[in-house]
Amino acid sequence: MAAATSSQIPVLIVGAGPSGLLLALWLQRYGTPFRIVDKNRLSASTSRAMVVHSRCLEFYDMLGFADEFVAEGHRVQQQVLWENGHRRNGMQFKEVGKGMTKYPFVLSHPQDRHERLLTRKLEALGVTIERETEATSVKQSDESVTVVLRGKDGREETVVASYVVGCDGWNSIVRREAAIDMPGGTYAQLFYVADCAVDPETCQDVRRDDMHLCFSKSDFCIAFPLPEPNAVRFIGIVPEQFSERADRHELRFEDVEPYIIKNIVMKTTDVHWFSTYRVHHRVATTFRDRRILICGDAAHVHSPVGGQGMNTGLGDVTNLAWKLHAVLSKQSPEALLETYATERRAFAEILVSTTDRAFSLITDKGWIGAGVRSIMFVYILPMLMNISFVQQMAFPRVSQLALNYRTCSALSEQVRAVGSVCAGDRMPWLESADNFAPLREHRWQLHVFGEASQELRAWSSERELPIFEFELNEEAKSKGIAKDAIYLLRPDGHVGLVTSMSNGFVKGLDAYADKWLKA
Repeated sequence: MAAATSSQIPVLIVGAGPSGLLLALWLQRYGTPFRIVDKNRLSASTSRAMVVHSRCLEFYDMLGFADEFVAEGHRVQQQVLWENGHRRNGMQFKEVGKGMTKYPFVLSHPQDRHERLLTRKLEALGVTIERETEATSVKQSDESVTVVLRGKDGREETVVASYVVGCDGWNSIVRREAAIDMPGGTYAQLFYVADCAVDPETCQDVRRDDMHLCFSKSDFCIAFPLPEPNAVRFIGIVPEQFSERADRHELRFEDVEPYIIKNIVMKTTDVHWFSTYRVHHRVATTFRDRRILICGDAAHVHSPVGGQGMNTGLGDVTNLAWKLHAVLSKQSPEALLETYATERRAFAEILVSTTDRAFSLITDKGWIGAGVRSIMFVYILPMLMNISFVQQMAFPRVSQLALNYRTCSALSEQVRAVGSVCAGDRMPWLESADNFAPLREHRWQLHVFGEASQELRAWSSERELPIFEFELNEEAKSKGIAKDAIYLLRPDGHVGLVTSMSNGFVKGLDAYADKWLKA
């Protein structure tokens, strides 16, 4: 064994998938020193995650590269439904969330390309991702976390970190070393994923910007056109008769190809990648144990329904990064980190529960599942989802714009009920004002719709918090924003406190700021 060395660092990120990379980007922007390590030699060259939702694009807008990211992906124009090889009515997406966000669409952006873009951004900032570096031991005390890292040459290094963040997947060594339980289960079905070249003559109906859901009474598959010409990703369930072969690593794409052709008329000409995997539904009992925190798949895993997995991990680290910075820079008490655990775990519990119910219905082998696949998804759901009112209800939930921390967080405080925007909500985006532009400052700030009073200006100056004033127009009113309301926004764009410019409002602002904005 090579000789050991030692070093100290405020934050050690274990895992350089999308969550770890984005956490590193946030910490770099906040000026918080860190290291990021990953046991793999290279970033992902293949992936299952394809969909990036609007809320994550808003995070990238805060970092200044959302437009570049969108340009590399493909906006999904519609979700096409197939039944037993016959094309049925689809669900139109286009700009389904128009008026709700700057990014009112569903974006297809493969995870491997996603990781490469985040890696480029980090490297441009001078950050080195330490690959082929594995965490083999993680031990914590009340003051620090000691991690043993082993490099590709076998040399060991002992790192003492103020905090360790596990972004290292559902088999997370960080979570295991912290003895955090992750109860749940594994679905019986075995899935396949394949990236294939297809014969363009056989897929006239498969447009580059469409997503395809293909159902029969016994199974289903999903087809995503990839950025390369005539390339498609297939995801589906391995037929039961092939399960043992898959467990012995003998399953080939040729075994499942007839089932794909049965569901969607398309001929493949080459297979670039084929793999099988199992889907879990689990949530860690806590996302924080003193100085150890977990994010992404290390904290929660669930079915692929709705394309929520990677997006939720990106939301985790956006929630965590500013809190780590505030605690390490002594701007906030350590109790702030506990709000990460409560806020994100509450959302993960809801997400796993809802995706589990949907997944169980889709894959049910009885008459209920057959009915859901052949009637509900092929006929009823497309009809409903092409109704504007239903789209307006569904899009915020699927895109995570409706995610809120109203009841699960000590940070959410409603001093005076004004309007319908509550503490814990994502601040509504206004097309007429672009009130999200100030969020690129990555700090607490006050938003006022109308004119700030002299008393509020004096308070903001004393607390060194910027005020942004916007017109209270019809769009703002329609989104629940009230006249003379004061919205104290967190760095992640969620409302921390709501009050109004009436007598005595400073007292409420002082109490909140004394608790959270200064240690």
